[in-house]
Amino acid sequence: MEIKRDIYLNQLVNARQNGFIKVITGPRRCGKSYLLDPGIVLQDILICKTCGVTYGNGTRKELEEAGADYIIDEIADLLTVNL
Repeated sequence: MEIKRDIYLNQLVNARQNGFIKVITGPRRCGKSYLLDPGIVLQDILICKTCGVTYGNGTRKELEEAGADYIIDEIADLLTVNL
């Protein structure tokens, strides 16, 4: 089943060449790569790891289930994370 993402795709296309970096975020398997232009090569993509924080909106269990690469309890713990 294909889910149309025309609104997001059009926003990205219209913002092309505006000098800003585009960041596409979302949970795993939500269709982020669907929004990519077929002409984009892997070297153009910056892939980063995710860091969940337990003092935010999610519990540790929810962050683990969402696939966070790192989970921290305090802001100071960011110093130990290698993103």
